[in-house]
Amino acid sequence: MIKRHLRYFWNNFTRPRVLSFLLIGTAVVFLTFLTNDNALEISISGLASVFIGIAVNNFTAEETRHKDEIAIRSKVTYASKVLEMAEAKLQYICTQSATGNQQQAEDACKELSQLLGLLKLLLKEEKSLH
Repeated sequence: MIKRHLRYFWNNFTRPRVLSFLLIGTAVVFLTFLTNDNALEISISGLASVFIGIAVNNFTAEETRHKDEIAIRSKVTYASKVLEMAEAKLQYICTQSATGNQQQAEDACKELSQLLGLLKLLLKEEKSLH
């Protein structure tokens, strides 16, 4: 498990959007060794922190995107299962209606309505992730 997390970290860390800004920021920091003026060193360090900040932001954005994808996949799985249950309930309603069992068909319609309400809730939560 640790190996998987380290591989995941390394893959995100070595992405061009992360590594390039981090390397530029580090290179800019080393420019401070070439100066003797404190004001110039402070301004160079500020510039370097901007590049390093962009790298950190890109790294965390990639991590957040990955977590959002996992949440979306699980919600799609739940929605698919709810649709399967609704389909089975609809087939049951058709069977009961054909045989003349109106009360059982009405009960199944209420259950189907609840399943569709659950599906709507799942999809409303999904809209908020985008």
